[in-house]
Amino acid sequence: MQELTDRVIQSVHDISWALRPGVLDTLGLSAAIEWLCTDFQRRVGIRCHRDLPTQRFDLVADDVTHVFRISQELLNNVARHAHASSVEVKLGLDDNGNLLLEVRDDGIGMGDITPGAQSLGLLGIRERVQQLRGTLDITSTPTLKGTLVRVTVPCRTAQII
Repeated sequence: MQELTDRVIQSVHDISWALRPGVLDTLGLSAAIEWLCTDFQRRVGIRCHRDLPTQRFDLVADDVTHVFRISQELLNNVARHAHASSVEVKLGLDDNGNLLLEVRDDGIGMGDITPGAQSLGLLGIRERVQQLRGTLDITSTPTLKGTLVRVTVPCRTAQII
């Protein structure tokens, strides 16, 4: 009975952490995405390279959560659909001072990238990006091995930790 109770408590903890990792509030978006990439690589077995800054981005808490969720869904899509051996996650600022998230995999590509009934994850990403007043660019062609997704989100400033 104690073992079952311990497993339930651990499951609740894991679900709570997945809903809103505390590291988002304490250490920021880069650390949360670092954790996400490490967990993804451990669970799925796909190498996850990352280029994450030591900057904190001037975004409201809800926006940080949205960017984290977008990152999470993009990695889920790689695991489910890409047949990739590796993925690269980059976070930083673009030339206009916007937050830039790039996720590139070396998988089979997406083919038709118009969101439809089968792409609820992509539809959710598009909706989050719209809420953030950002942009979403997906590049997936036969000549490009895999898929590149670029998300930009307006932010006021980047603060060096």
